[in-house]
Amino acid sequence: MPIYLFGMHLICIHKTAKSMSNRTSVTEGTGRTANWTYDKIYRLTNETIGADPANKDGSVGYVLDPVGNRKSSTSTLSGVNPESFTFTADDELTTITTATRPAPA
Repeated sequence: MPIYLFGMHLICIHKTAKSMSNRTSVTEGTGRTANWTYDKIYRLTNETIGADPANKDGSVGYVLDPVGNRKSSTSTLSGVNPESFTFTADDELTTITTATRPAPA
C-alpha cells in the first residue's frame, strides 16, 4: 500500500500503529523516519521527520480546539510554515493565517 507524507511517496519497510489503526511511525528505505503522535481521542497532534538524507529533519505540531478543529500549527520543517485557523460558532473555517519565515541561509 503506498504511503504519502507532505505529498511525497514513501517506501515503507517498517511501520507501527496504535489502537484504532492510527499509524505511529514509518521507516523508509533510505532510513528516513516519520513519527506521528495523537491525543487521547486519536486526533493527530504532531508529525516528526528524522534521519532525512537531505538533513531536512523537523516536526509539525498541531493545537486543536475541543471539537477537533485545528487552531494552529508550529513547524521546524523547512518549507512548512506555522499557521493559525479561525472558525465560526458552527465550526466553519473562516481564516487561515500563514506565518512567514526568512529563507535559510
